[in-house]
Amino acid sequence: MPAWGVHVYAYRIGDRVGPGGERQYELVADGADVVEMTEPFDIKLPTAEITP
Repeated sequence: MPAWGVHVYAYRIGDRVGPGGERQYELVADGADVVEMTEPFDIKLPTAEITP
């Protein structure tokens, strides 16, 4: 059976406005080993340790 890893994508609502007037999401972090972010708080998430 193949081993499946986890890949994390983190988004936030940005300042860009879409064609319908809605604010657009923007990618702030992604990774398969570690995801680090400073907003809305400091976090270092070792995604390699997450099991699906």
